[in-house]
Amino acid sequence: MPGVGVEAERARLRRELHDGLGPSLSGIGLCAQALAELLDGSGTDTERALLDRIRAEVALATAEVRRLLDGLAPAALASHGLVEALRRHARSVSPATAVEIVESSLPNLPPPLQATAYRIVTEAVTNVVRHAGARHARVTLAGRRRSLLIGVADDGRGTGRVSPGVGLTSMRQRAEAAGGRFSLRSTPGGGTEVRVRLPLERPRAAQPV
Repeated sequence: MPGVGVEAERARLRRELHDGLGPSLSGIGLCAQALAELLDGSGTDTERALLDRIRAEVALATAEVRRLLDGLAPAALASHGLVEALRRHARSVSPATAVEIVESSLPNLPPPLQATAYRIVTEAVTNVVRHAGARHARVTLAGRRRSLLIGVADDGRGTGRVSPGVGLTSMRQRAEAAGGRFSLRSTPGGGTEVRVRLPLERPRAAQPV
């Protein structure tokens, strides 16, 4: 079982990759997109080729950061299981936001699915603490019809229009990579709710006839 020092180092690396390098790469990508729009129809072949190269390199670097983050498997899962690991995480977030974890009819979850659920929930809770201005957040985990249902709802300020930043994009991509679905609802003054459905078993690919 990893020691406290190892887990702390994993947490530090995860924060630095997600909070530092990840947003920086996203900013470079947005600048490259803006430059592409400015050069549309007016840039030289060399300029457009260089811009395409920059955009490709940013995409590769972003994928590598995501791979590194995925490789930092949460040690808390192996030590405590999904629900208890999330409760421990909830107790470690800002005291200004109370985070409640509620489980219902949870089946035995395979380790990869636990890791996906853990990362999605912790990402959603991080977004609540940083951006929602909420006093309370409720995380629900339930097994329904061969699926794991995840909900993260807060009583924060909400917004009528949500810009897909690094955190939301990461959650959606993780859900879709596991064969699931991601949705988000936010209303001004009415808080925000993230909903995710993950299949307990990945569908098998059709075999060629």
